[in-house]
Amino acid sequence: MIGAAAGGSHTVVQTDEGELFTFGCGGKGEFGLDTVAVGAEWHAMSICRGWSQRPSIELKPGPRQFTSASWGYFLSIVIPEKLSYLAAVVVMLAQMMFSGANPSLPMIDKSMAWAAWMPNFVFLRWGQEALYITEVQPAIDADPFAQTRIEDSMMEMHKYATDHFWGDIGGCLLIGIILRILAYLALAYMNLDKQAQV
Repeated sequence: MIGAAAGGSHTVVQTDEGELFTFGCGGKGEFGLDTVAVGAEWHAMSICRGWSQRPSIELKPGPRQFTSASWGYFLSIVIPEKLSYLAAVVVMLAQMMFSGANPSLPMIDKSMAWAAWMPNFVFLRWGQEALYITEVQPAIDADPFAQTRIEDSMMEMHKYATDHFWGDIGGCLLIGIILRILAYLALAYMNLDKQAQV
């Protein structure tokens, strides 16, 4: 094995002979294959011979970490210290609820029509779609004939599209920048209040 990439539900491994193995939960055609029921979960495995691109695993700070830190910075300024931990938990629970993971974006549209707009303001939603695209792209690149099937299942299950990647990254960064600007304004306002008392 010369490389591997792993996500929450999918794994890709490349051997030194150029074979590419993909496996994990694939109940909706994520690997471009038919799936096999094993126990309570759906699993799929594919083998692609002659894969020439060498995968790399590199963990770097990115837009999701930037935006997550922005939330922490913003909350630490506007929420009193005694309530800041509780506020962080409430914000993260709301972020997770509207991230599109579970419930998925189509489920939110159906069951909570009043809240269908909320995922657009949740950085986890944008980060998750970008991560999902990163996970399925090797399968699409390995078997271009499966691209339509994979993209159709992504749209049906999650409302994700492979051409949204840079928009997703931009969405994360934009939310982080807005939060940092709001934190700065809150800090400036609090300092004005202190200066007036002097």
